[in-house]
Amino acid sequence: MDGTIDRNASATYAGCTPDLAAAVSLGHPEKGYAHPLTDVTIGGKRYAEVEGTTIPGPVWKESMKAALEGTEGTSFTPPDTARFGGCRQACAG
Repeated sequence: MDGTIDRNASATYAGCTPDLAAAVSLGHPEKGYAHPLTDVTIGGKRYAEVEGTTIPGPVWKESMKAALEGTEGTSFTPPDTARFGGCRQACAG
């Protein structure tokens, strides 16, 4: 999941593996709306606007890779369709 709050006040990326979930949020700690993430330079790179996939997404990916390094992969368990319903969108087929 990625997202950007109104007027680019903050950007977020969240995701999970079968064993670990994490989220990364980027924004001004006190006055996000007063300091939107538009036309900013972060880490020496200029961004017209920061979105969930521009900075938070790569930070999430690298953090998850580091956290899971050396662990054996786990497959996702299919959802219980009797309990949670069937597939409505983006079903493998």
